[in-house]
Amino acid sequence: MKEPLIALLFILFLFSVESSAEKYTDIETLFNEGDYFTIEELVKTRKSFKDSNAKLATIALFKINKFEEAIKLGLKIYRKYPEITFILGQSFYAINKKSEAYKFFKRCVGIEHKRDVALFYMASIAMESKRVKLAAKLYEQIFDNRSFNNDIRQVAMNEKADIYQNGYKKNGYTSPKIFQKKVLPLLEGALELNPNSDIAPQIEQKLRKLKEKYRVGSLESVVSFNQGIGRNSNVIYQSISPLVNNTSDSLYSSTYLNYSKNIGIPIHIPVEMNAGAFISNDYFFNDESTIQRFNKISSGFSITGKLTPKLKNKNRYWKSGISYLYSQMNNQLNDTLEFDHHSLTLFLERNVNRTNFSASANVFKSFDPQSDFYFIDSSVSFFKATSRKSNYLLKFSLAGSFYPNTNALNTIETNTIGNFNYLVGSNQFFKLGFSYKMINPFKNMDARGLEHLFDLNSGYTFYLSNTQSLSFDVGYQRKISKDESAFAYEQNLISVNYNYYGEF
Repeated sequence: MKEPLIALLFILFLFSVESSAEKYTDIETLFNEGDYFTIEELVKTRKSFKDSNAKLATIALFKINKFEEAIKLGLKIYRKYPEITFILGQSFYAINKKSEAYKFFKRCVGIEHKRDVALFYMASIAMESKRVKLAAKLYEQIFDNRSFNNDIRQVAMNEKADIYQNGYKKNGYTSPKIFQKKVLPLLEGALELNPNSDIAPQIEQKLRKLKEKYRVGSLESVVSFNQGIGRNSNVIYQSISPLVNNTSDSLYSSTYLNYSKNIGIPIHIPVEMNAGAFISNDYFFNDESTIQRFNKISSGFSITGKLTPKLKNKNRYWKSGISYLYSQMNNQLNDTLEFDHHSLTLFLERNVNRTNFSASANVFKSFDPQSDFYFIDSSVSFFKATSRKSNYLLKFSLAGSFYPNTNALNTIETNTIGNFNYLVGSNQFFKLGFSYKMINPFKNMDARGLEHLFDLNSGYTFYLSNTQSLSFDVGYQRKISKDESAFAYEQNLISVNYNYYGEF
């Protein structure tokens, strides 16, 4: 009797082992077939699983929104499987246990498993718990890492823009400066990442509405610096006085430094105001006294205003301003700098898409009364981008110069200017320009006749960075006049220029 009983118990043991093996095998099979609800039933009847099957069961439970069951099973194996760590974070987040979710997403970042999405969850949790600065920092980490998915980076930048917009609100609105410095660059950067994404239209619409609300322009301060070294074949004609055709070569240095700041932009009026100051120095290396006389230091300031009625049409605007210049030049008699001239300029500009209309008036006051003059200029210019790599500018102007004390110098002038730019590679430009000016000295036609001024110039510019460039420029100028001794001349200019332009 004992032997049959032992045999029966042995058979039952084998069946139990076989049944258990089938159940383990069933989980993998069921998972591959997508039968997650059957897996749920198996989990209810068993107390333990192999780690590999426990992983599959945890994923299956998560996919059918059985978050608490997934957490219970996943907590036993997450240290072995990174994907379970991420599922635990999502599951805790789903049942509103945000602090536990944050810990598991942080662990995902540490083990570099789905870092971009984990950081996004962490930022969202930080926002929900009012830790705004932490959220902004996490969103910034996502955007700054170019290895992350661009769609996630785009959403992160958009969320960070919302943080700044809402976080800096005072009395119900964000100041124009905060919008310009914080919100606007983030939204524009997000849009540039992927203009064709699903969220791009929302960002574009938000950007348009905010621009219409704040009607902002650039609020940055600007510093520009230019240092040129060159050769001038006709130094005398770099100044108004004296009008003597005394040609002499000289190497020269030209330095220019300018600072400007946009100020006083109202919230609901599309007005931009800019104030700036500059200083420049011209120095000629030739020791001849007639050339050394033109060494000078100039300084001045400018105030401009710009009106853009509709920011959606930013290429339609009015612009006006005033500028003042004061120069001191080298006095060869006592080797000192002394007042030589100053000038005041007013201008008005109207821009409609690619066409620019302008008018200006200049008053020039010299130490020599015979050289005092007024200058009035009106022009229209047309800009055209012929392709992604090239563009040209055409300008036509009508001008007049009037000398109260020397009527023989009064002129009426027409000028045609053309400039062509071509992009070479990604950071170099070839430049070509020409101008033709016809000068009518209507008070002195007998002596001077109808004069012609031809100007050709070309150059090559290398952009060393976003703020710095180096250019090599060559120019040729020839003026034809009946009075060859005083008004006709020929001039060559060759220069190397370093330029810096920075906003902050």
